[in-house]
Amino acid sequence: MNIVSLLGGTFLAVFLISTEKEPILAAAKVEKQSVTGVDKGIANNTSNEQVTNNLSHDTIIKRTNQLLDFLQQDTDENYQVITFNTKQELLEEFSKIATKNVVEPYIDYYYQERSNGLYIIPTEIPPWIDENNSYRTIPVHDDKVKLIQHNKSALHGKYTIEIEFTYEDIWRISNIKHS
Repeated sequence: MNIVSLLGGTFLAVFLISTEKEPILAAAKVEKQSVTGVDKGIANNTSNEQVTNNLSHDTIIKRTNQLLDFLQQDTDENYQVITFNTKQELLEEFSKIATKNVVEPYIDYYYQERSNGLYIIPTEIPPWIDENNSYRTIPVHDDKVKLIQHNKSALHGKYTIEIEFTYEDIWRISNIKHS
């Protein structure tokens, strides 16, 4: 399920918020920021910019939305995950966009492995990037960039999200901190 759409320079991300019985979808759009460069892995799909190792806004949005997409696996009416049977299978799929140390706590929190398959635990999404607020990026090293955004939401109150991206053939999320 791809829930990210490009709408004329504005990205639309749809986040799943679960209740006891019915999932509720909440839409949020992220305004394009001026960040240069293009991820080698998505250069042909997102931009005509020259391919570089610089982290682009497009890559930031793609990776963060992919992480949320992976957290929101398709399930049956009993919340059994359709595509994956074990946490290990899900972890291997996550490794394409984020490091193991980043996704393992999310998988442990949001999923339960049973003898007959993998189940999602219905709950709300973690504090995440707010489409109405700008963010700043800080180069940490040639192959690391940290994104910092300060937010406030009715669900989470005031919070800061810091997402570190590391480049190893492609940009991956290598650390997430909520405070």
